[in-house]
Amino acid sequence: MRVSLLLLPALLLSANTAWALDTYCQSSGTHVHNGGHYEATWTVVHPKARRVQMPGQTKGTTWCSISYSSVGAMYRPIEIIKPPKNGKAMVSSTYRVSYQAAKMGPDELTIRIYWIGTGDLRTATVRYNIQVIDRPL
Repeated sequence: MRVSLLLLPALLLSANTAWALDTYCQSSGTHVHNGGHYEATWTVVHPKARRVQMPGQTKGTTWCSISYSSVGAMYRPIEIIKPPKNGKAMVSSTYRVSYQAAKMGPDELTIRIYWIGTGDLRTATVRYNIQVIDRPL
């Protein structure tokens, strides 16, 4: 009996940890190197899906973001070339592109980024093929 009482808190803590490991955004193919045009896949969980509420939060976040700060120094802000039809997108001054879904299914977002390469100015266009799903990844 005593062993089971000790294991119960550990079991409850591990269940909370499993909930906290849910993923709500996942992207691939966004590694821009020399400029040009890139295609990327972005899987986003719909805002109405169940979300983990971390301690201190009033509600879980519903925006997904991708950071381009590792590309290098930007000489112009990121711009949205083609906005999404089934959601909202915004860019921030910290080299982030954020997306929030409004409907389930496919969506698309195209951005242009500008950065200083090795002694020259570079630009790239990234087209995100967004898939909005109804449950955490």
